[in-house]
Amino acid sequence: MIHQLQSFLAVGIQCHGFTDRMSGDMRSLEARSAVLDQLGIPAGSFVQAEQVHGASVAVVSSADGSTTVKGVDGLITTSRNLTLAIRVADCVPVLLYDASKSVVGALHAGWRGITGGIIERGLEAFRTLGFASGQLRVGLGPAIGQCCYEVGGEVAELLALRSPGCLTSRSGRDFADLRGAVRYILLEHGVPFSSISSVDVCTSCRQDDLYSWRREHEKAGRIMGFIALP
Repeated sequence: MIHQLQSFLAVGIQCHGFTDRMSGDMRSLEARSAVLDQLGIPAGSFVQAEQVHGASVAVVSSADGSTTVKGVDGLITTSRNLTLAIRVADCVPVLLYDASKSVVGALHAGWRGITGGIIERGLEAFRTLGFASGQLRVGLGPAIGQCCYEVGGEVAELLALRSPGCLTSRSGRDFADLRGAVRYILLEHGVPFSSISSVDVCTSCRQDDLYSWRREHEKAGRIMGFIALP
């Protein structure tokens, strides 16, 4: 099943979404190929980020089709019909496009990426291409929720520096809201509140249809977030 955002569909961003457990582990070429076939996406017009839990973002073109871009956790393109993809199992998949539908992006935002500046780097790349934050529309996909995401003291401190208010304490233990942290940073940098949509489900809670590293550890598969310009 592909989870899509109505706000994206309403403006013609048809090729976007987030896979689930039924679609298979998106690290698998076989599972990934099946999804691409289902969506009618040619393998030659599909590009994914290597994902190293960093904050580097690459601007890619149709020449990068059928490749994995090394050393980055975010992709941005102005090329038509080039599908960008990232894979997650608790981290926040972030999809972006501009109001004129001239550029799209996909970011992988875990706690390391968030505290390292992946969201800011993505917005900076859009600005470099001539698109201000106020023009952007953003979709946040399935990720681990504050209900389940307990973090240690050092991680809590780093997240609090980036996003005050993304933490809550229960019985002396800290729990982080990664989607809330991403939303805070977007708002702080000028993305309108009304321009941010999300699939508000917790990957750790939804054992039947989503993967979770926190719940399954090494056995966890990956879902995929993807987007392309029409």
